[in-house]
Amino acid sequence: MAFLDGVKGKISKAGYSTMQKAKDLSEITKLNMVISESETKINEIYSEIGYKVYCAYRENPLEEVKEEIGQIRELEEAMEACKLQIQAINAMNSCPRCGAKIKPEMMFCSSCGMKLQSEEQETVEEEQERPAFCSECGAPLEPDMKFCTVCGHKVDE
Repeated sequence: MAFLDGVKGKISKAGYSTMQKAKDLSEITKLNMVISESETKINEIYSEIGYKVYCAYRENPLEEVKEEIGQIRELEEAMEACKLQIQAINAMNSCPRCGAKIKPEMMFCSSCGMKLQSEEQETVEEEQERPAFCSECGAPLEPDMKFCTVCGHKVDE
């Protein structure tokens, strides 16, 4: 029986050791999570401090951060230019009357019914409205001509 008591003691010690290691691992994991959360919070606070310093000194930057503030200004200007381009693109794709979104192939606004024309259509219509012959001598005219090449008469627009 002494043999079984020895084995039983060893198993008990191994079980306790394993249980203690699991508890230690759990505790270490919890502590690592606290450390990670603290580092994240510290970085957020650093960011807030940096933003406040930037706002306070952007007009007269501290020598230590002059270059970085210049970089931020350049990035802000680039962002503003992009925003203006986006607004221009959206304006081209919206109804001039009601502002509803329209597709380039649409002939009428689906919200207010306004007739829509593309620049190409307007140019074609202007060219079609222009007289094809000189009103003075009757010579044929090209669409972009301002004067008749036969008699020199100014083309009526």
